[in-house]
Amino acid sequence: MNRAIVAAVVMIIIPVVAFFGGGWIMDELSGRKEVPKPRLNLRFHYDREAAETYWKAFKDIGTEQKFLEMDLIFPFLYVGALAAGLLMAWARLGRPFHPVWILLPLFIVLVADLTENLVQIGQLERHLAGTGVQDDWIQVASTATALKLSFLGASALALVFLAVRVALRARV
Repeated sequence: MNRAIVAAVVMIIIPVVAFFGGGWIMDELSGRKEVPKPRLNLRFHYDREAAETYWKAFKDIGTEQKFLEMDLIFPFLYVGALAAGLLMAWARLGRPFHPVWILLPLFIVLVADLTENLVQIGQLERHLAGTGVQDDWIQVASTATALKLSFLGASALALVFLAVRVALRARV
């Protein structure tokens, strides 16, 4: 197999393993085995009622709390892996544009994911204390989740596009 094709495959595999492997490890370490569907952190929109319903569906809500705390570190792992893959492709293609176009969307993903997690942790604590989940803060978390998913999806598509270009360039 051509070295460029192998490199293109590696560019994609690194973030895929980081994202799915890291998520699996966090589920295992937190004990978060039975997760209500759809997961709150994978929805494009949710409100106070949806968050409360989601958290009430857990058999052991402590697992969600542990997961959210671990999820403060996870974005650095998967964003870093995605940045590595994108920068590898960018370099192999001769640095055709300024790297800010790779790094800025990933920075937005990182900040949005951290915002989502910090707000959810605070609101989950309110939920557990019985003081009530706050609508405005849940909207902040929901908006952060939508931004995270949108920019993460765009970055993943950019990686696939650039990796395919790397592989095709080797055939020319």
